[in-house]
Amino acid sequence: LRQRGTGVTEWELSTLLSSRFAVDTLTSKEISQLVHSAFRSEYGGEVSPGVKVSPIRSSGCGDFSGEESEEDENPFGEELRERTPCLCSGEDERLPRVISRNLFPFTDIRQKDVLLLTLITSLGACLHQATGVYGRRKVWPSLYTFVVAPAASGKGIMRWAEEVISPYCDSILEESMQLHREWNELMRQWEDCREMARRERRKFEEKPPEEPPVRSILVPSTLSRARLIDHVLKNQPYGSLIIDSEADSLSTANRADFGQFDHLLRKFFEHEKTATSFKVDGGMKVIRNPCLSLSLTGTPSQLAGLITNYENGLQSRFLEYTFRHPLPRWEDMSPWGEYSDLGAYYARQGALVKEMLEWINRAPMRVTLDRSQWMRLNRTFRGLLRQASLEEDSQLQAAVKRHGLMAFRVMIILTCCRAWEERRGSREVPCSEDDFEVAMHLVTTCLKHSFLLSTSLKKDLLEVNELSNPEKVKELLSLLPARFTFSEALKAGLSMHLSRPSVSRYLRRACGVYLDHAPRECYLQRAISDTLIPGDTTEGDPPFGESPSCPDNSQ
Repeated sequence: LRQRGTGVTEWELSTLLSSRFAVDTLTSKEISQLVHSAFRSEYGGEVSPGVKVSPIRSSGCGDFSGEESEEDENPFGEELRERTPCLCSGEDERLPRVISRNLFPFTDIRQKDVLLLTLITSLGACLHQATGVYGRRKVWPSLYTFVVAPAASGKGIMRWAEEVISPYCDSILEESMQLHREWNELMRQWEDCREMARRERRKFEEKPPEEPPVRSILVPSTLSRARLIDHVLKNQPYGSLIIDSEADSLSTANRADFGQFDHLLRKFFEHEKTATSFKVDGGMKVIRNPCLSLSLTGTPSQLAGLITNYENGLQSRFLEYTFRHPLPRWEDMSPWGEYSDLGAYYARQGALVKEMLEWINRAPMRVTLDRSQWMRLNRTFRGLLRQASLEEDSQLQAAVKRHGLMAFRVMIILTCCRAWEERRGSREVPCSEDDFEVAMHLVTTCLKHSFLLSTSLKKDLLEVNELSNPEKVKELLSLLPARFTFSEALKAGLSMHLSRPSVSRYLRRACGVYLDHAPRECYLQRAISDTLIPGDTTEGDPPFGESPSCPDNSQ
């Protein structure tokens, strides 16, 4: 109703509420009586059932305002998804060439973003010899990414990332299958020797040859909890990657009785030791330093299907990206142009990536940051954590902390690719300034997307809630002058549909961070250099929905 802005009749509201909430203990007739009473109380006297009234009315204690002009200033719902910032806004030129080449066939910036995020995740899953030290412990470049967009938005472009790493993954699988064929031959010989010993009535003490594991970096998304553990364990020292353009393949398996692996996904992200002991497995299984990467795309409802519990911390472990094209768009389906056969093009890129991954994984490679880079990383995420602490959602703070780790993992991936291009001889590789800044840009941008998506996961996980601005404090202050009174803040809060207690609470939280307060006088906004810690890359960022950050490619 807020988006429509045309008002609502008593009959429409009664019908809507009855269809959703009518039960044996609360009948449709009782709901209609309550609605009629509310209309008469709110608007004074009798209201004709067919007359439309504003569904959001201003009152003295800061209730919502239903004016259309205010809606234009405060975007809501899908309009926020259309205005999310992009990843490839000039940064693709600074990427290693082995990555940027894969973006050449596409001109739509949203498609480039989806492919870039998926490609970085896929490459990280294949770099089992690349490590770094973050938080005084060794970490590997395994990432969880989730692209959320409406149906038919072009998310399927992620398939080309899988095509790029397939030659390398196929070589690992073929190598393990060859070892398995050799094991079958040795096992046949062992059984022959045992049979001969039985016939000759002599003791046979030779142990059977140990079966080699079948390793496959690419793991199917439809699997059980036991098979997930089995894949990750047998793939060591290699990593594991689940990549799927339909996220509900994984969420359906997770909800099944044989699934229930939410806790494993959370532990694998942190490389935490995992142990299981089931009779059917024949003993205890222990996975030390598990490495699992996830690359998923899906619609908003599929995100809610996977994140079944917003409070359990799984959502904060994802690099999330969401978008929506303002207008329907039709792509050129003709086979003309420089990239007329994408299958052949990505087969060539896959051969190049296979050569790179074999070069990197020939020996351990450690990526390091210099002191200046560590200071900038710490300052940036300390500032972001400070901003997140002003909001009422504690999960935003968890997301900031985990995005710092993901930024470092992206730096490992980019640095390893750059080291191969430059054929560096040392196996201890410093991160370049370009790779550091690109990684920070990608991850802090995804953090904004994550904040936005978190607003759709809080109230009712059985349905997808409408998106709303996650940075209420920042938006409120952007509507106020440098020096303002509490009354002026209340008026600004009305345009954001904030009540008086909410405005008061937000101002208290902002004091000492964004504001200086002189009692009984007014509030004074601090300059940007004072409100943000030096080096914070979020300096000057507008609130969600203030202006589009991507060119409109929908025409």
